[in-house]
Amino acid sequence: MYKIIGFYSHIPFAKFNSNYYTSSFIGRYLEKLSNNTNLLVIGHLENYDKVKYDFEFSSVNIKFYNIGKKRHSLIRFFFGFKTFIFHYKLLSQVDVIIVRAPTPLSFWFKLFFKNKIIKFLLVADEKEGAKNKKVSTFRDLIIKYFNLFSDFVLYYSLKNTNVLVNSKALYNKYLIYRPKLISTSNLIDSDFTKKLNFTFNKPLKLLYVGRIDLTKGVLEILESIHVLKKLGIHCNFDIVGWDDSGNNNIRVLKEKVKYLNITQSVNFCGKKSQGKELNTFYNSSDIFICASYHESFPRTIYESMANSTVVIASSVGSIPLELEHKKNVMLISPKNSQEIVSSIIYLTQNFKERKEIIKNAYELAKTKTLTHSIKGLLNYINEDL
Repeated sequence: MYKIIGFYSHIPFAKFNSNYYTSSFIGRYLEKLSNNTNLLVIGHLENYDKVKYDFEFSSVNIKFYNIGKKRHSLIRFFFGFKTFIFHYKLLSQVDVIIVRAPTPLSFWFKLFFKNKIIKFLLVADEKEGAKNKKVSTFRDLIIKYFNLFSDFVLYYSLKNTNVLVNSKALYNKYLIYRPKLISTSNLIDSDFTKKLNFTFNKPLKLLYVGRIDLTKGVLEILESIHVLKKLGIHCNFDIVGWDDSGNNNIRVLKEKVKYLNITQSVNFCGKKSQGKELNTFYNSSDIFICASYHESFPRTIYESMANSTVVIASSVGSIPLELEHKKNVMLISPKNSQEIVSSIIYLTQNFKERKEIIKNAYELAKTKTLTHSIKGLLNYINEDL
């Protein structure tokens, strides 16, 4: 076992009243990891915001190391060497550094540290994101091609390093590097609710959880609600999440809601903390919809399954590789509101099949707990000892 494991993530942390905080989805993972080793969290310290940083660390095995303000991606990508010139001496003393990627600093981690020290943990595909990015302005075009170039650089930065991936799609993409496939799901016992009543609400309760981005297929979900309303199937749709675009995406969605005349059916609920607060939404919903244009494998799918909420998901990325249509999920084509409508109608009209999908999904989620995730990670990173 390594004496000290460093873990870098571009998700910042904050300090308030001598305590450290971060976003709950990554905080829960790091806290559990520290139960098995001494952990140095390497990252960017920001001002405390109780909504953004909703997880308080409590482990005595965690220390935090601030490598500076989280600057724009372009600055980190081209001038990241400045970060490591100042911090290399201390960081090189850890036994291993896990770099959660993609990150603009991937190349600089590879350049400054020995291959044996660095282990890349890949959780997303920038190339797919760039291919699906809508280009409306020159800035959008710059971002699109920067992400494509960044993905190219990451691909070749992985040479002669240890590569971990959290989805089968990423495994296939980086097969040349013989990656290790692990789970990064962070479900704990309190996230599970086994339903005994499989009836649906009236009106039907639909749910989306995650980053509010137009490539997440939320526009198509709104269109499906409009069609269902015409068919006499009334729905309430909760949108839970945050908007990184300065609320531009929320503005577009609200305009669409108004245009479709479904204002009374749609609720913008804001970001909710993982755990009890978020589980309340899963528990009270009938159907969770992930209609993304591209994905690796969103953690929200397993969160929904753990709460016995039936899932409709786009057949993109690792989703069709991990899940089976009408066995534990309803798969749809991306950018297709009619298939969302058809899937919802199928689920409402077929109680027996719906019940089996929910039960099978719940059992699958039980194999994707945080305990399993950390055990898999530690097994792989200790292989070269």
